Amino acid sequence: MVYLSGREMSTDAKNILIDDIRNRLSFPRANVKFERIPVNQGSIRFAPDSAELPSASTQLLARIGRILQLQPNLQIEITADQSNKEPDSVVKKRIGLIQNYLNFQWKIAANQISISPEKRNLAN
Repeated sequence: MVYLSGREMSTDAKNILIDDIRNRLSFPRANVKFERIPVNQGSIRFAPDSAELPSASTQLLARIGRILQLQPNLQIEITADQSNKEPDSVVKKRIGLIQNYLNFQWKIAANQISISPEKRNLAN
């Protein structure tokens, strides 16, 4: 069973779910395993005023791409932080880079990628 959560499920909760699954399947010896997908997968740090995808970010995006391919009902939400001095155009280009990378490298559908409407300004 794959689940999306900010924390691990307790042993008691896992045991309750295992019993429930086995009962529903009428298969008392069913082998039930759990895999947690963390809610926050990480962040990409761009150089100031840069819209170039850092090479270190490809590992993170590859992990996200694999998860989204295996779990097509999941969505990723992209939230942009920017310093007070950075123009909005740089932020839009960064978001576009991430979207395009997931679309073209991992064939992630556009409906699995959402953009957070909020933009958080970082103090310089």
